Amino acid sequence: MLKVFMFPCIADTIASTRKNDKHFGRIGRVITSVDTVRFVQTAFRISFPRAASESKEKPSSNLRNRKVIPESDPPSIKDINHLYQFFDRSSKLVVLTGAGISTECGIPDYRSPNGAYSTGFKPITHQEFMRSVRARRRYWARSFAGWRKFSASQPGAAHIALASLEKAGRINLMITQNVDRLHHRAGSNPLELHGTVYIVACTDCGFSISRSAFQDQVKNLNEKWAAAIESLDYDSVSDKSFGMKIRPDGDIEIDEKFWEEDFQIPTCPRCNGVLKPDVVFFGDNVPKDRADTAMEAAKDCDAFLVLGSSLMTMSAFRLIK
Repeated sequence: MLKVFMFPCIADTIASTRKNDKHFGRIGRVITSVDTVRFVQTAFRISFPRAASESKEKPSSNLRNRKVIPESDPPSIKDINHLYQFFDRSSKLVVLTGAGISTECGIPDYRSPNGAYSTGFKPITHQEFMRSVRARRRYWARSFAGWRKFSASQPGAAHIALASLEKAGRINLMITQNVDRLHHRAGSNPLELHGTVYIVACTDCGFSISRSAFQDQVKNLNEKWAAAIESLDYDSVSDKSFGMKIRPDGDIEIDEKFWEEDFQIPTCPRCNGVLKPDVVFFGDNVPKDRADTAMEAAKDCDAFLVLGSSLMTMSAFRLIK
């Protein structure tokens, strides 16, 4: 019988046990309840970077002050036991992660009480991006402005734990809906169901470049504009001289008069086509080969673990179905 286990995020679970074992060594050691499930057979270590665990700046507290992380009750011993038991009994485990796994890294989610949708945010659709130059200017202006903060995010405890579980052979395949590549920074190589913002591709010929190269092109085409963005203090409330306002979650609202006419977008160097982040926007379809790989893994697994996803998008929900 297929087991499906939905857990909002395992970061708090790990944090609650780390006080007993700094490196979370042999997995059976962290459970102290008398009704503990039998130990997971594989012994492995989960290492937490010193910068993340011992920073004097206490980033998690700062993020909570900015309402990036939704409020939640800490996991109980029973919750932890269920999670360990789930891993222990699985031999072909598939893991699916969503935006909720990255909130503690400073990247807001969508549907939680503090998520992007709660502020009235509406993601751009594929059709809107393709048919409107103005929409593309708006998208790339905001995205360029927010890239420095977004790309500086580091993987959290949950990303690191999953990477360690992969290396220990406890995960058969990891699928992520996220485009932030924090799993990669933690040492994983998941199937990116919705693509990634770290690659920019031509919608006509398929030519692709790295996001860092694209950022440089935008900067060269908009030197004065880019200089103002790069000098912006992300902790300030606003920069009235440039029509910008910082949101608490790090997103940037830009007065349209500063990008509607003057902001220039690079085009494909090969065919002069439209460049778009290699992301499946709303209204678009997951590439067939990627969707087939995810579906086959879901059909073949004996357990499916969902972390930080509400499964509100059909591309993820159909894997559970």
